[in-house]
Amino acid sequence: MKLTETQKKIVTFSLAIGGVLVGISLAGAPIIPFKGRRRKKYGEWQYSKFPLVWDAILGGESLTWNDYNVYTGSSYQSHIFKNKTPNTQPFTNTPLTELTLGQVREYQNLKTLPRLHATGRFQIIRTTLQYCIDGLKLNLNKKYDQKTQQQCADYLITNKRPNIGKYLLGKVPDTDANLKLAALGVAMEWSSVGVPYPINGVGTNKSYYSSQNQRASISTETIQQALREQRKQLK
Repeated sequence: MKLTETQKKIVTFSLAIGGVLVGISLAGAPIIPFKGRRRKKYGEWQYSKFPLVWDAILGGESLTWNDYNVYTGSSYQSHIFKNKTPNTQPFTNTPLTELTLGQVREYQNLKTLPRLHATGRFQIIRTTLQYCIDGLKLNLNKKYDQKTQQQCADYLITNKRPNIGKYLLGKVPDTDANLKLAALGVAMEWSSVGVPYPINGVGTNKSYYSSQNQRASISTETIQQALREQRKQLK
């Protein structure tokens, strides 16, 4: 097709930005957007429904940038699975995220020391991991990777601590009482989060497990704000 002189003066560039095609004319013509297929958004929380909650909770659980490979051993000293890590455990030559659920469970159930204790991004302990395996009917050959860890963590929120899930998913009214019940559920599951009110001799913003020498580094106000904002986003 032969172009007119006017058409020749117009040079169009096509930019693909976030899955949207945009035409730009250098001759002063208006920018005309063209709808294209949107790319699926991927990120840290691509397998979780509750990113705001996790960002708040994990401020006290995080140890490194790649927390999915972090664990605590029987001595409660934190490690990262890397080949250069001293072989203080029988399984340090393999990253945690490359182990299967069956292997992680095996290392958490060792009768002799050393053994795994809290594992991965969400610091999941032996009994909690078994709860997830049973409830989600997870195959023991499944890798204990980012996806599996996020699935387990979300399951804890919606099932093991139902007051959290009920609040976040709008199954109960957005009252101060229900918000604090949800915040208490978070504190009962993650020792680094403070309780929302005095309970069992533990003061507000202290760890629910203070009697076990655990300290809260995340305030209940921070958690409650995250819970409320997450609830709004899930509507």
